[in-house]
Amino acid sequence: MASEHQNCLEGVIPNLKRLSLPAMSHYITAEISISKEKKFQLLTLIDTPGLVDGEGVYPFDLNEVLIWLGEQADLILIFFDPVGKANCKRLLDIVLKLKDTRGDNLHFYLSNANLLTNSNESKNVILNIIQEMNLYPGLGGYASNIQAFYIPNPKKSNRYVNQIDKLCATIDEKVDQTVENALKQLEKDCDQIIELITKQFKQSKQNSISNLKIHLKCYLLKIFGFLLPVLFVLSVLLNLLSRNFLLKIFNEKSLNVLLTFSSFLLATWDWIPIENQFYTLLMFLGMCYLSIRVPQRYMRLKPTLSKKSKRKMTLWLQFVKNVAKPKQIQLRKAYSALKASNSENK
Repeated sequence: MASEHQNCLEGVIPNLKRLSLPAMSHYITAEISISKEKKFQLLTLIDTPGLVDGEGVYPFDLNEVLIWLGEQADLILIFFDPVGKANCKRLLDIVLKLKDTRGDNLHFYLSNANLLTNSNESKNVILNIIQEMNLYPGLGGYASNIQAFYIPNPKKSNRYVNQIDKLCATIDEKVDQTVENALKQLEKDCDQIIELITKQFKQSKQNSISNLKIHLKCYLLKIFGFLLPVLFVLSVLLNLLSRNFLLKIFNEKSLNVLLTFSSFLLATWDWIPIENQFYTLLMFLGMCYLSIRVPQRYMRLKPTLSKKSKRKMTLWLQFVKNVAKPKQIQLRKAYSALKASNSENK
């Protein structure tokens, strides 16, 4: 049952999966409210154990849990109990650890202020809390903003100053900020994904054209390396064979063209001094060999997207354009309507 309960909680609060403290799972309970008042449906409230000075022992590291939860939360509300007369050293030790990373999200309150007998006692309790906080470096700046509140009872007259509206306004403001940031980030992520995928497609197309040119140059060099030796051998054969024999293979017009080209090559060859012809032949054959081998070995092709990658990225692009961006617009409109509705109900 504990495992099923833990899985249910993780479904409500997915970040709990990252808190690997099995002993704590037996001490977690959850309540789900279907209230649509104000922006309650956008809130997840986590109520942690109250801390009092002393030697209270838990079967798990409570400090580690509270610090971890504080690092996940968008807003950290610290409630001082007036009954404890501001005995809050243990609480402030944890708050001090959270201050460096979550300082902007810390808010301090005196809860159950209606339990105090009069306003002087309320001031004395808050003064004790301020004095205690001033002992901690960096917490003194929060001391002047401690607000007292209580849950009003409609059946009783409210004699004490109640700042619960300020608490609600703080939560309301944080919800607005968080939702707005989330929607902006969603819009930014969608635009960035579209830009990156479009850029990838464009770059892949440019690389394909560049690779095509490289392939064309390589093929031309290979043709050059194969064709020149063939033409040279053909020229020699044309001069060795009789005209009557060649006419049996080629028509007269084609033969005349071949013989003219052959005569040009042989005349060029004869122009080379005899003592240099051997070295010239070696250079010629080496050049032909390099024309064939070098492009194949040193050809540098730029990376391109495979068909599978293009299909996958096209699906991503379509999802972002047709699903994610319209959903972002829909969520923004829905939230604007919710804000307008709450404003009318105030």
